Parts: sequence; structure tokens; C-alpha cells
Amino acid sequence: MKRGLVMLCLAVLATTNVVAQSDVEKLKSAFKSEMLNLTGYAHVIYSANEHPALGLGNNDVNSSFDLARAVLTAIGTFGDKKQFKYSLQYNFVSSSSGLMDLYGEWDPVQAANFRFGQFKIPFTMEMPMSATRVETIYSTRPIAAMAGGRDIGVQLSGKAFQGEGFSKLVYAAGIFNGTGKNAKDNNNHKDVIGTVYVQPIKGLRVNGSIYSGKTYGTVNGVLPLENHVHNLWSVGLDYNITHFSGRSEYLSANDGGIHKEGYYGLAVYKIVPNKWEILGKYDVYNRNKDISDSKITDITAGVNYYFAYLTRVQLNYIATNNQKEGKNNAVAVCLQLYF
Repeated sequence: MKRGLVMLCLAVLATTNVVAQSDVEKLKSAFKSEMLNLTGYAHVIYSANEHPALGLGNNDVNSSFDLARAVLTAIGTFGDKKQFKYSLQYNFVSSSSGLMDLYGEWDPVQAANFRFGQFKIPFTMEMPMSATRVETIYSTRPIAAMAGGRDIGVQLSGKAFQGEGFSKLVYAAGIFNGTGKNAKDNNNHKDVIGTVYVQPIKGLRVNGSIYSGKTYGTVNGVLPLENHVHNLWSVGLDYNITHFSGRSEYLSANDGGIHKEGYYGLAVYKIVPNKWEILGKYDVYNRNKDISDSKITDITAGVNYYFAYLTRVQLNYIATNNQKEGKNNAVAVCLQLYF
């Protein structure tokens, strides 16, 4: 009798365990399928600045912990030929919370991809990169200051001339509001943006980008309030092999008659690929080429360690020389979690 009760209890437990495992698998499959795949990442940053007002972390105090990003992304494909795609990305951090990406795509052939909605504009090489893949903790200053970010519009992109495992030509061009993310247009002019990548050999890419637009507002806070020209162009190249990657770009802008420029060079040595890497970066941003003390120079040295795919800890030392306001030394540590 006792033996029968024991066997019955074991059978019930086994059945319960099977049901529980089945429920877990159902839950996993519900959030990881062709029509719905959830991913996300978070950035926790500690930064210490000698002079906080000049620091890259925009701090009011010398040192601070900061929850910079907590992003959830939903992507999926649907249709008989899986030609239709969507992406929705949201940042939950209160200081910068809001919708990041929301777009749909139609991808009938490799040479033509149609995208409509809100997403990163096709300008420069670094700006369209995911924050999870940018090598340094903070974006390069001239890119952050000049290249823009997300906007609402329509884009045509594609790839052509296939090599062995890579495309020799990649392009993207679009029409956008020009007012940034989550914002309606504030004038009757649409901004035209385009970029082209040429890859003569695997690992080496050459890029050119243009931005033709108009911005409604003042120039450096000075009236009149009207439409001002906002034209930019950039050229760059990057090189990526097993143990080394590098990237360099030059940007030039005409913002309402104020001429700006910026450039940077980045080199990464992958000591153990996908595990340990060291890097150095030099960038210059000139806020007004007609003024002698408008340059800001940053020198960054860093170490990245990857625990797993896109999960890493970054250590950066940043030396800043602001010709007008002074110098700053900063140290930053970033923990990037990815799932």
C-alpha cells in the first residue's frame, strides 16, 4: 500500500514537472518566434570627472552612477515570403524614456528595401551603429554633435554586386522631417539624407554621406526665427579583420551660415577576439571654423571585456581639451547587459 502511494506521488510530481517544462517552453516560444522576437540591453555607467562641467557624462558632480539605458526591442517578420518586417524599440530609463524606433519594412529583393517610420538616419558610419556595438562608452563628440540621430520618414536601401561573403555596394537614401525623434515637422521643407558604402575587398569599406535640409529656429540663439540651411557631408572608411578594427571619418556642416567640422580616428586591437580588446581614439570637434578657440579635442584609451555575446564591461580614460573652457580628465566604467 505504502509503495503504491509513493509510486503515485512520484507519478504526479513527474507529470507536474512535464507540464511546468511545457509551459516554460510555450512562454519562450511566444516571445521568440518569426513574428515576435524580444531582445534588450541596459547600460549602467560610473563616471568620474576632474571638472564635471567639461565631462562627457554631462554630470553636475565629480562622480556618479548612471542608469543610461534600459532598452527593449521587438522585431518580427510575416507574410508568405517573409518580406515584411517591423521593429519597435523603447527606452525605459526615466531621464531619456520614450519611443526610439518604430518602423515597418518591405524587402522584396536584396537591391531594394523600403522602410517607413522612425529610425536612425543614414548619415556617417558611426551614427547608425547600435549602442551595443560602439566601441567606446560615449559616442564620438563630432558624431554626437553634428550627425543627428533618429527621425521620422521613408527610406530606400539595398545591396548590390556580391563578393564572396560580402556586398561591394550598399546604399541608403531617405526623406525625413528633420526635427528628430517623436516630433512632427515644424516647417514645409523635408530633409534629404543619403549614404553609400563601397567595399572593394572584404573587411575594407569606404563611405560617403550627404544631408540636405533646413531647420526652423534661431542661429546660436540669435533672432530672426526662420528657416536656416542645415547641410552636411561626411567621408570615412573602416577596416575589420580578426585581430584589428579601425574607423575614421571627417564631417563638415553649414548650420545657418555657421561652418562646423569634426573628425576622428579609432583603432581597436582584439587581443582575444570576442573576449578582450584594447582601443584608442582621437577626435576633434570645431563648433565654428571662423572662431579661433572653438575646438574641443578628446583622447580616449579603453579596455573592453566580453562575458558573452554583446554583454561586456568597458573601461575608458578620456582626456578633453576645450580651447575655450579648459581641460578635463575623466574615467568611466560601463556594464552592458544584453539578452
